[in-house]
Amino acid sequence: MNKAEDKHDNADSINLLKDFQQIDEGGDIFKQMFKYSIIPTIIHDMEMAIINANDSAIREFGYSREDFLKKKIFDLHTESELDHSTEVLNQMQVENKLSVETSFKRKDGSVFIAEATPCKFMLGNKPVIHVFIQDITDRKMAMKKIQQFNTELEKQVSKRTKELKLKNNELESFSYTVSHDLRAPLRAISNYSKILNEDYRSNLDLDGGEIIDLIMKNTTKMSHLIDEILLVSRLDRETAKKQDINMQQVFENAYSDLTEDKGERKIEFKLGKLNNCQADKTMITQLVTNLLSNAIKYTLPRDLSKIEVSNYESEGSCVYVVKDNGVGFDMQYYDRLFNIFERLHKTSDFDGTGVGLSIVRKVIEYHNGTVWAESKLNEGSTFYFSIPI
Repeated sequence: MNKAEDKHDNADSINLLKDFQQIDEGGDIFKQMFKYSIIPTIIHDMEMAIINANDSAIREFGYSREDFLKKKIFDLHTESELDHSTEVLNQMQVENKLSVETSFKRKDGSVFIAEATPCKFMLGNKPVIHVFIQDITDRKMAMKKIQQFNTELEKQVSKRTKELKLKNNELESFSYTVSHDLRAPLRAISNYSKILNEDYRSNLDLDGGEIIDLIMKNTTKMSHLIDEILLVSRLDRETAKKQDINMQQVFENAYSDLTEDKGERKIEFKLGKLNNCQADKTMITQLVTNLLSNAIKYTLPRDLSKIEVSNYESEGSCVYVVKDNGVGFDMQYYDRLFNIFERLHKTSDFDGTGVGLSIVRKVIEYHNGTVWAESKLNEGSTFYFSIPI
């Protein structure tokens, strides 16, 4: 190190030390540290008369040292704190140390909130109280603002929750009413179409017959759509009734029901050993049925349909996995996947109402779980749903 660098470092050291309070090495070091401590400190006797105070305490309260040493602790308190101060003094009869929150007033009349820590000592044969005083006014004001903010936030959340609940109830009522009201005219269309088909089809040309078939097909589709809407509406009004569910059995039964009339289709169904879960059985059965139904539907173009079910535990939840080798979907449209009436495939390619996955999402929301999916076009899809353990 050269002389210039050494000189620069020495200058930095001097600048660093210039803020240090000078203590006389030949004097009483502990008395000086008491005097120069940045924490306001007062020593008083059991009659509350102030015996000594450091410079920080004198500055905090705004008195001269001479005037300050003529006072009692009671003189420094607000009137509302006098009874509390008496209680603290009584406690000090049996305690060696306390930590209390209190209020003090300065010479100019200003008040501050403090955390006071009184400790008992013997000064010769005389008992005294040594008190550290820390101004916590800013901290208390900040806490008060936070509490006010939290209170206001809770009110806003409660208000928004009520509004959202009211809107949801109105929407549920609307969906339920509309679905029921649609049945009567739909039933009439369906019945008259059947009459036309049975009694007058021979009088129609080829185009007329195809029109009747189209009407009957769409009334059936509409009927299924109404059933789906009613199912969603019922889910909105139900409260989940949790019980221990054998998920192995739920998947087995759902797959068996869905493939009862599979015809010539070749399906390879692998069901791993699944953990049980605590959930509403009716809702979970509907969820599983919808996921397996989709897997069966979208693997239809494959010579061999492959569906695999497994599970694993993650972050306090059991995650169930349904994987298939179907046509998949484009992940750029993922945000539409679980929305009601949304479809990522043409109706001409795969039938459906676009309600199934929205029901899956609703069921999972009721159980405070999560549902998500991964897919690639023509490479299959994997659906995941978690149930808290």
